[in-house]
Amino acid sequence: MESKGRPSRRLLLLVGWVSWKRPVGRCPKGCPGHQIVPLDQELGIGPNQRIGYDVVRVVCALAVFVPYATAKQLFAQ
Repeated sequence: MESKGRPSRRLLLLVGWVSWKRPVGRCPKGCPGHQIVPLDQELGIGPNQRIGYDVVRVVCALAVFVPYATAKQLFAQ
């Protein structure tokens, strides 16, 4: 694997936005779609994921137990 450097990543969690930098590798022959991000894999974060699963679970629970418009307002806060 060839290093692509340490690009930053940002994810919305229940505590707010969390940012970090992590090493990224790719196929030395420039194979399309062959990028490896070990830290993302270890954390269970998918490509282009911007919202943590904890936030998704809370928002889904809100939408089940309160009207959608109320859940939207609560989530926005």
